Amino acid sequence: MTSTTYITLICLAFVGAATAGSDWSYKDMSKWKDSNMNCVKNSQSPINIEISKAELKELGDFNFSKYTKLSNAKLSNNGHTVQLEVKGLTLSGGNLTGTYDTLQLHFHWSANVTTKGSEHTVDMKSYPLEMHIVHVNPKYHNVSVALTKPDGLAVLGFFFKIGDENPQLKTIIPYVGNVTSSGKNIKSFDLKGLISEATKSDKYFRYSGSLTTPPCSEAVIWTVYEMPLKISQKQLNVLWSAEDGHGKRMTNYRPVQPLNGRKVFKNIPGSGSGSGSGMTKAFSVLVVFSVVLSYLS
Repeated sequence: MTSTTYITLICLAFVGAATAGSDWSYKDMSKWKDSNMNCVKNSQSPINIEISKAELKELGDFNFSKYTKLSNAKLSNNGHTVQLEVKGLTLSGGNLTGTYDTLQLHFHWSANVTTKGSEHTVDMKSYPLEMHIVHVNPKYHNVSVALTKPDGLAVLGFFFKIGDENPQLKTIIPYVGNVTSSGKNIKSFDLKGLISEATKSDKYFRYSGSLTTPPCSEAVIWTVYEMPLKISQKQLNVLWSAEDGHGKRMTNYRPVQPLNGRKVFKNIPGSGSGSGSGMTKAFSVLVVFSVVLSYLS
């Protein structure tokens, strides 16, 4: 089996598992537990991130391998969100224990509301849109196993705020309003360009949690970036036009869940193996060298 075939199969399996019991709805999330007891466990997502209580830790830089322009990525509407299938990219570093493979990215919002819509909040502040990029740990050869492991998935979360038009979203936004579950192939999508403004800062939070939709599996290493990306009001309006499986405009965010004693970490920028770390080390060497010269003189 080729690696491409494997990723395709596990992506399809993930979609099936993550939408298990497709009759679930955001209108009555209290019913999620009826068929998914995971949804009332103690390590659920999303959460409110309290900056003052986040523990500083050197988590390091990420390596976004092949995070370049995608071709023929499939955009679809599964009745709960609009998602883009992304394959062939890998994520490592950032204190992850290995390399993770991309599966898909999707969005969460509150239709016609700009004061909420993101799933995670920071100091109780909400954003109008949140994007999740989902990765699977390839050491688990089927998604059913991955969903039972605390390191089975790695998800990157990005906030969006109202601002200028986002050029990287221009290739998918025109199709959001009428795309269906059958999907549409997007010729080009610059994923790295979309997230670069946030990722270059290395300011992110880390905690262990779950899927934010049924089956709510507690198998996710969450990375939530602090710096929001931009989206124009016009682009957001198009996302708001997306309809669920009942022909109604979607509001598809889950409220924050109890932290229940879990630790939230905040990365110390420049602490990894990337350019920021190199500059820090170079500066340290320069300081020591200056002290030695001063002593010798």
